[in-house]
Amino acid sequence: MIPRTIVWLVAGATGAYLCSLVIDREPPVIVTDSRLITPQVEPGGTLKVEVEIFRTRRCETSIDRFIFDSQGGRHILEPLELRSAGGARGEERYTNLIPVPLDAAPGPARYRSSATYRCNPLHRLSPITAEPREVQFEIMPPGIAQPNARN
Repeated sequence: MIPRTIVWLVAGATGAYLCSLVIDREPPVIVTDSRLITPQVEPGGTLKVEVEIFRTRRCETSIDRFIFDSQGGRHILEPLELRSAGGARGEERYTNLIPVPLDAAPGPARYRSSATYRCNPLHRLSPITAEPREVQFEIMPPGIAQPNARN
């Protein structure tokens, strides 16, 4: 009788653990604020965006990044891969440095980032996907330097 009870207890605990993995769909990072530091950037320059987040836990993170220029061009930037993203739980502030491609057309532009998180083994198959974040800025024609447009 004891062995059968142990089997049922182990099966129940395993089932509960697997259920907790399946229902774990909440993003581990909440973006509370973001603001442009460089609203005007020349091609080849660096867009700077200050971001405030609240981290509830640390997870492996992939961030896909794009710039859409005024001519409809989509510039795919190098994705960010963070093995165990960021620091401790709680509030955090950092500055994103985003390279603006040399061939980006001058005019209104958008920077979009989309993060996926892998917080448990099942997320390798189906990661948690956060809402894409987007900021608008302006790509200035080369040679028309504005404050902070190059760096």
